[in-house]
Amino acid sequence: MRYSDVCGDMNLWHEAFLEAAMTADEETLVMLLDAGIHPDIFDDEHVTALQIAAAQGNITMMQLLLSRGADVERCNEVGMTAFMHACRNGHIEAVEFLLLHSADRFRTTFYGVTALTLAIAGGYLDVVALLQNERCPTQDDAPTPLCAAVAKRHHHIIIFLELLSDEVPFIDDPCLYGLDAVRVAQILDDKQISELLSDLGVSSKVQTPNNRFIAAKAFEPCLSYIKCNSVLLPDIRFLIRDEKVHQLDRMLRRKRTFAPLPDGTTALMFAAVVGNVDVARVLLKNGVDINASLENFTALMIAVVCGNDAMVNYLLDMGANDSTNQPLSLAELAAHSEGIRDTTIEKIEKHDVILRPKGKSFFSKLRKALNFRRKKIQAVQHCPNEISFYGQLAFRERVNSSMA
Repeated sequence: MRYSDVCGDMNLWHEAFLEAAMTADEETLVMLLDAGIHPDIFDDEHVTALQIAAAQGNITMMQLLLSRGADVERCNEVGMTAFMHACRNGHIEAVEFLLLHSADRFRTTFYGVTALTLAIAGGYLDVVALLQNERCPTQDDAPTPLCAAVAKRHHHIIIFLELLSDEVPFIDDPCLYGLDAVRVAQILDDKQISELLSDLGVSSKVQTPNNRFIAAKAFEPCLSYIKCNSVLLPDIRFLIRDEKVHQLDRMLRRKRTFAPLPDGTTALMFAAVVGNVDVARVLLKNGVDINASLENFTALMIAVVCGNDAMVNYLLDMGANDSTNQPLSLAELAAHSEGIRDTTIEKIEKHDVILRPKGKSFFSKLRKALNFRRKKIQAVQHCPNEISFYGQLAFRERVNSSMA
């Protein structure tokens, strides 16, 4: 992102800053910090860039933000600090890094949940082992560490807390509206966990709860806040949309976890819409399935409909299956799509596409599967200046909408 691209409106500056943190765009982040953006600006949920970096386990980003004055104890609207985000998402290196930078390990969320309980809720044994001696008492309305392990069915955490931890970190104290781990398992009707607790010698310290006030169906929402909406993952679609090739390659090579894509879609399908061959090359190099399909619609077919000739040629050269499994062959589809060159159509025809008739027309099924709307859209860098009816099915509009 160039300096001139950033609007003078401060809200847009702030949005650009937080988006850069979400996509690990260090270059843009530095540029905006140099331009005077405060490192502790936050979104509507009071999430800061440091919290995002901690939730993603991005040490480099955290170092940058802290060096520019970011507050390590700044929390979001439920009281979660960067340290708590790192614990909840199991980033042990980020946890250790924040402890070295004086993160308060004894702090709780506004609900009274400790960092240890958050790590247990995520099932991250290495973080639990690191925090096991941090004896921070849980508040009355919050789940204890053992209650969290029981509610999330983390057998290995339960065993560790009872048998292997150096000392019991308040795990047996009745809490969570007067309940303990044994009563939690009983209310959730989890016989397997109840048997495990019994085998470990864990007994209840509270009387049997009155079912009129604590019903099993009403209990699970009481546990939901141990999640605290802490999963802040980068969305690969932002990197594809903005054609951040080098950042995408770096994050994939580092095996970073991304936010889930819509069911049935792949990152290559979105790259086919954008039309950037370099993005597609990075995705294929990192193991994305070239022939994955959504309702039989592959990335190659999407590139054809969008009129992205270079992408079509690249996918063909990389061995993409050109059978459409539809009434129209790929060559026929390309012939009706402006932007696909005659030489590309001839190249497709040489593959001897097998026609497989179906009862439902290709485009009606396409619209139903991807919920496209007919709307004239402006051509972008990788597309022809004029888009035909088939291009008007608005792949880009649909994708940009989902990525915005």
